[in-house]
Amino acid sequence: MSRYRRSSWPRLETASRLHWWRRGCRRGLGCCQDRTPCTRRGHRRPPTTQYSLVTGVRAWLSPCDRRRALARLASLWKGCHERTSGPRRLTWRGGEDVLRARRRLRVLGPRDLDAVHRLIERDPVTHVFVDHRVRLTRLEPRWLGGEMWGYDEGGELISVCHAAANLAPVLATSTALDAYASRALTQGRRCGSIVGPDEEVTGLWERLRHDWGPARSVRPRQPFMVLSGQPHVAPSPDVRRVLPEELDVFYPACVAMYTEELGVSPERAGGAALYRARVAQLISRGHAFAHIIGNDVLFKAELGPITPHAAQLQSVWVAPRFRGTGLAPGGVATVCAAAIADGAPVVSLYVNEHNHAARRTYERVGFRETGRFATILF
Repeated sequence: MSRYRRSSWPRLETASRLHWWRRGCRRGLGCCQDRTPCTRRGHRRPPTTQYSLVTGVRAWLSPCDRRRALARLASLWKGCHERTSGPRRLTWRGGEDVLRARRRLRVLGPRDLDAVHRLIERDPVTHVFVDHRVRLTRLEPRWLGGEMWGYDEGGELISVCHAAANLAPVLATSTALDAYASRALTQGRRCGSIVGPDEEVTGLWERLRHDWGPARSVRPRQPFMVLSGQPHVAPSPDVRRVLPEELDVFYPACVAMYTEELGVSPERAGGAALYRARVAQLISRGHAFAHIIGNDVLFKAELGPITPHAAQLQSVWVAPRFRGTGLAPGGVATVCAAAIADGAPVVSLYVNEHNHAARRTYERVGFRETGRFATILF
């Protein structure tokens, strides 16, 4: 019986030391103590580096972690094959670069708050959602509901990515996207959507789609529009802030808008209570606007993320039987005027490229396209 039991092996030893005990000279601590190749009959050769590393990983990882690591390696290997003219050639698609990029990624916390603010201030209007989340949570993990990833180059934070209910990259370079995708693949999909500037979102999705796909809906090239200054049309006197006691009237319109826009009901899988609480919160903050007659909602809109730099308009909806009657421009103007009166210097939004009627409405109010967004829905 060997003088060393498996239970006594160190878990975090170097590969050579770990396997010298296991594969050394059969005669114990004799001639092989100096770790030179033994030529005596019946003696074993020292282990190769490859064997030592593989067996060291097996001793270090649990069976569950080993299966997960092997599955991840298999998916990476599946994506690294490229068909070229002539004989088939295998290439690791940026493997070393991805590993190098991953080492520059870190999870941000409250100590990084100033650096994140400085980064987002380069384009606070485009990234109003992430800016709002940073200000609201102050990067405290218990409030984020996820993580905020940061990517460093030369000791400086050059990009961040909000990784919670939404995956939202900010000022991401190609190497930053490699790092974000690597971490997202390691964790598995936890978000309901990927949203942000078109090139960054599509670049991230290209790296994730083989493992995460198929998406429920891919919406590229969404015009990102900005209103600077007062609306170009008169606000509607019939559109006002929704009162807390009007929740029961306003809520069905919110469900109808969500279902029509996203293709699924927010009440599915027991989500009614959570969605109703969110609508009630919008009303309590004064961010929900509507044109209500009796128990009917003719028009509705909401203000989403709000920061000192911008407010984002969202969830604009007109009841089907009132579409084409001219309610939307005045209603949108009312909401924008209220946001500007509350201190927002700019109002922004993004809209589906194929929704020409909505785009004409926003242009009439005074919005101008300044960029493109993309959204991946799961």
